[in-house]
Amino acid sequence: MRTIAARFSPYLWRRTPINSQPQRFSTSSFGRDEQSIEQEAERKVGWLLKLIFAGTATVIGYQIFPYMGDNLMQQSVSLLQVKDPLFKRMGASRLARFAIDDERRMKIVEIGGAQHLLNMLESARDDRTRKEALKALFAISKSGQDSNLSAN
Repeated sequence: MRTIAARFSPYLWRRTPINSQPQRFSTSSFGRDEQSIEQEAERKVGWLLKLIFAGTATVIGYQIFPYMGDNLMQQSVSLLQVKDPLFKRMGASRLARFAIDDERRMKIVEIGGAQHLLNMLESARDDRTRKEALKALFAISKSGQDSNLSAN
């Protein structure tokens, strides 16, 4: 009595597929067969799903980002306290980007960002770190009145 693997081995280890040529049952007058129409439909559905996903991600991002603002500011201020100059520069550049209006600038000052930037400026050993600290301090020191004057 042969085992199951021995009985089906000619079928399992065959190198050429059984039906190697696709069968065409119908063709249109424009030369497009059913398979190419299906592939085009799958491609269009794929793009539709990608667009739906991107739109959903964008809407969710716009809903969640305002709640993350204070957390990100606090994390940026805590990056200023790390010993590594790279992290200090990252924290300072993030604070400079957050300081776009008076309300956010005041929030940065309230959580101690300005004082930590001054400490960072004083204790920095390289010029790039000092430069980032100065950029962030400059961004925080701007006010709404200054931007109104520069717009005129």
